Amino acid sequence: PLNTGSDEGISVDKLAELAIGIVSLTPTHVTYVHQKDMPVGVAARNSNNNLIACELGWRSKTSLKVGMTATVGWIKGEIQTLFDPTLAAKRRETLKALMRSRKVDIVPESTQKYGI
Repeated sequence: PLNTGSDEGISVDKLAELAIGIVSLTPTHVTYVHQKDMPVGVAARNSNNNLIACELGWRSKTSLKVGMTATVGWIKGEIQTLFDPTLAAKRRETLKALMRSRKVDIVPESTQKYGI
């Protein structure tokens, strides 16, 4: 397998701060919960792209911030499409599918917790 990610090293906290900024959340409205009783991994993550550079001569041209910003733009477009009034039946079907999967089971009016 060949890695194609960003080779920029970033901590989980800095990644969360980047995501919060990209989606224009107010940082003071976000609470970080660090589970100190859990194992601690490496201080930062990044993609090792040495093999793909050697094999294919490929190097990432997009920064993590630019890539995440583009992804958020795409997601916003998908959400806007879901709320197009001419697609009500498709919207209901898609939202139901998004609420239930092997990994996600959203219960209305419950507290949602997310982890990175």
